[in-house]
Amino acid sequence: MKYFVFSYVFIFYVLILDPLQALILKIDGAGRLVFLFAILIVFECFSMRKKISSKPIIYYFLWLIYMFINSSIKGVKYWDDSYYLLFLNIFLPFTFFWIVLNEAILRFTSILNLIIFSLFVYLVLAVAFNGINYDDRVDSALNANAVGLRAAFLIFFIFLKCAYKLVGAETTLYLTVFPTLIIFLTQSRTAFGVMLILFVAFFYILWQRSDRRIRFFFFALSIISFFLVSSLLMNDTDLGKRLASTTTQSVGNKYLTTGTYWDYFGDRGLQYVLSGPIIKNHLFFGIGLRNFMDYSTTNTVLHSEYLINLVEGGFVGFVLYLLFQFWFIKNFIKMWRCSIGSKPVLILFISGYLSMLFLSWVTRVCYYPFYYGYYAVFAAFIYRNKRIRLVKSLNRNFQLIKRKKPHYA
Repeated sequence: MKYFVFSYVFIFYVLILDPLQALILKIDGAGRLVFLFAILIVFECFSMRKKISSKPIIYYFLWLIYMFINSSIKGVKYWDDSYYLLFLNIFLPFTFFWIVLNEAILRFTSILNLIIFSLFVYLVLAVAFNGINYDDRVDSALNANAVGLRAAFLIFFIFLKCAYKLVGAETTLYLTVFPTLIIFLTQSRTAFGVMLILFVAFFYILWQRSDRRIRFFFFALSIISFFLVSSLLMNDTDLGKRLASTTTQSVGNKYLTTGTYWDYFGDRGLQYVLSGPIIKNHLFFGIGLRNFMDYSTTNTVLHSEYLINLVEGGFVGFVLYLLFQFWFIKNFIKMWRCSIGSKPVLILFISGYLSMLFLSWVTRVCYYPFYYGYYAVFAAFIYRNKRIRLVKSLNRNFQLIKRKKPHYA
């Protein structure tokens, strides 16, 4: 019971930490309190013999150790010469992943409700104390993309409750109004892309569950609504203007054109072009976390999770990252082929995972615990379905044994 309460408080605290610390308390800027919290949780996990032998945890832990040692050797200049800050920024997401995975395997619905509640609190705090004006997208107390992506993932967890038939479709759509509004206010193109993937998956689930006689009307209504919303979005919202101007610079630096198709991705695409020579010169071990500014003509950190692992972690770091990702891909493919459990739930989980792969092209993920809480829910879903397959297999074998006639000599 003690661990149960402690872990839930930790999950809630980490999920609302950014607005709580930046807008209200304005203390513990170095993260010492949350680091101490994480250490206590880890010791508690060991004492409770929590799950530590699963493949994603092992792959993630090996990645963490390698990245810390490699980056310490390469230099921690952009971590204010602090090995503590370097370790904190990669250790906290790992701890969060571990805790959420263990709890979600045992109490999936409770964790789902806790995450939804925490994200609603996060967004309310962001609006109440930071306001709804995100024109100054980079220098405000809260990063607009971070707020928008929290809203997008809140939509995923709300859809998940509907897929599990814990709430109805009408209630689900009502609950998504607030996070959808936040995405438009923050003008986050990445969050909008994630939201679009999730809404397509959700309406496909509704279409599958609807009566065959009304599927055509449902499909026609969805197409008409899509074009109406798209027209309104592109012509009458700030987010639409940002989507239409993706090839111009969206942050403070002067935009450089490269003459390649990467120009269509704005300043994020430029980083892919500039990373090529760095990869060639530092192929195996990379340049160390957050050292990209020393090797490029831009004054920004890498914003792509793939480039962070390949450029800053080198071939070794990228392979460890791929092992982590391939575990999810392999298991989702296996679950799809076996058709174990609810297909709509599986479709939504796969869509959620694809949204993570999508945002990783233009977002740095490894420093933020929330994204790995997202991965932990995916992993818990996979482990819970493995148990279902195991139980069904045992029951099937037991039935075969009962039906088999005894052989007499």
